[in-house]
Amino acid sequence: MADLMEKAWQRYLIALHKHPLRTKAATSGLLAGCSDLAAQKLSGAKKLQLRHSLLISLYGFVYGGPFGHFFHKLMERLFPRRDMTTLVKKASALLLKGIGLNIELENLCRALLIQGTA
Repeated sequence: MADLMEKAWQRYLIALHKHPLRTKAATSGLLAGCSDLAAQKLSGAKKLQLRHSLLISLYGFVYGGPFGHFFHKLMERLFPRRDMTTLVKKASALLLKGIGLNIELENLCRALLIQGTA
């Protein structure tokens, strides 16, 4: 079993290297959908809302993965060095701008995709 997991992990890393955006989008979509199903089950839902989980998965695929991909590319471009000062600058930018922007865009996407309102 460990050998199978190691092979799967190596294939994932290769896909991440060859197709980073596609791999991050697919990973985000899969994890978002699975976590929504798990949350429904753990909260005691009598019947799983598959449509909701599919939309959450779509949200992860369309927004979650790509936002992280492009935001971190922007951070690498703005702060190219790899020292402690640069790390603090990146973390500060993430806390001050990235998280707020991400929350606003996430709320908009959820309103449009899941609730059907804006």
